[in-house]
Parts: sequence; structure tokens; C-alpha cells
Amino acid sequence: MFSALSRTKCFLSALFTLASFMLLSGTAVADACVDCHKNPSFRTQNKKLYDYYNDWISSTHKKAGVSCADCHGGDPNAELAEAAHNGGFLPANPNSDVHYKKLPATCGKCHQSAYQEFTQSKHFKALMNELEAPHCATCHGSINSKVYYTSIVDPTCNSCHNNQRADLPRVSAQAEEILQRLNIAKAYMGWTELYYKEKNWPAGIDEYRAEYQAIADAWHRFKLAETDEVSTELLSRLKVVFDEAWEAHLLERKQANAPTAMGNQEAGR
Repeated sequence: MFSALSRTKCFLSALFTLASFMLLSGTAVADACVDCHKNPSFRTQNKKLYDYYNDWISSTHKKAGVSCADCHGGDPNAELAEAAHNGGFLPANPNSDVHYKKLPATCGKCHQSAYQEFTQSKHFKALMNELEAPHCATCHGSINSKVYYTSIVDPTCNSCHNNQRADLPRVSAQAEEILQRLNIAKAYMGWTELYYKEKNWPAGIDEYRAEYQAIADAWHRFKLAETDEVSTELLSRLKVVFDEAWEAHLLERKQANAPTAMGNQEAGR
């Protein structure tokens, strides 16, 4: 007959085995949306849904822990498709959180600063009044969203702002200039920050990074004259910081190579 201690050990061992199986099999973190839409049969039955899943699996949203129901709604714990799809989650449904008029608020649940800026724009006001206007996915795509920088300009801005329509045709070129400027500013910050860390210098870049992010958020107001001015000023100051770090780096390399060069001259005599 087992002792009370032996029975307790057996119970705990069985409990541990069950818990391990649940974790390894994914039972504890099941997501019916993912389990269904990752089925390879969708490749032929509904390629659009299959592509959506593959876009999501390699996306920033996936890495951040954002899954289907977080944006689309529905019930990721339901066993049947009808129950999982309950809630009008399709973009064509005006009640859906991913309907074009509601999409900015849905994205804004995470991207709060950009959303607040966007609500101040003419684009947002036009969108709410059923007029032709871009929303988040127009520029950034959906599911596997990206920040496109200058590559967003031609396919998006130019679709409305062009010479044929005579609707602020200068916008596209100005937008590209600003985005390119911000791109260079980001590169300056990245290299300088790495150099500072290597030398254990005080950060010194945090204030610029915060200012850069504020400008990137304010971009979503689409007041390009204002953004043009502040981005030019930021890049000018960052270039000074970068140049100082780069000069220090070049001097270090020169000093490090000087003894070797002198030694080689001595050896050649």
C-alpha cells in the first residue's frame, strides 16, 4: 500500500506531466483564428486568407503579440467558425473595427500619438465625411504593416496630389524631401548612439530621439510646412553631434595606426 507521501508524489508528478503537455501542445494559449487560417488548404480554397496569415506570421504585429481578434474582433476561443466570426469583423461591415472609417481608432489603441495627430488632419476630417481620403492602411498596409518612408510617396500621395488633378501637386515632392531628411536623421542617431555606448559616454541622444519621434508622429497631421521646418532644424543639430563623434572616431583610428606605421618604417631601414 502506498504511503500518503508516495501518493502525493505520484499526484504531483502526474499534474506536472499534464501541465507540461498543455504548454507544449499549445492548449494553454490556443487561438482558433490562427489554428484555422494557417491550414495549407486555404492556399487553394481561399488564397487571400492564406496570404493574410502568412503576412501576419512575419509581421511586427505578431512579434508584439497582436493577433487577429485584437483588431478584427470575433472570438479566438470559439471552436466553430460561425461563433469565431461573430461580431461583424469584415472590413466591408460599417460596424467592424477594421472598416475604413473605424480603422484609425483601432490602430490608435496602440499607436496613440500618431492617431491623435491624424485626427487633427484634413485627411481624417474628409474620411469621416465620406470623402476620398487615405487612412492608416493606405500608406502602411495592413497586417504586415511597415513604415515605408520615401517609397510611400509615389503610389499614395501622387494618386491624389498630381498635376492632372491640380490638387497641390508639390505635396509629393515635399513629402519625399521630409521623409528622406528624417531617414538621414535616424541614421545619424543610430551610429552616434552606438559610438557613445562603445565609449561609455553619457547617452546624449535621448533628447534627439524624443524630438524625432514627436516629428514622426506630427507628420500624421500632414501640415508639411511645419514638419519641413522642424525636421530641417533637427537634422542640422544632429549633423553637428554626428560630425563630432565621427571626427573623434577618425582620430582614434589614426592614433591607433600611428605606432604600427612608425614600426614599419623602422623595420625598413
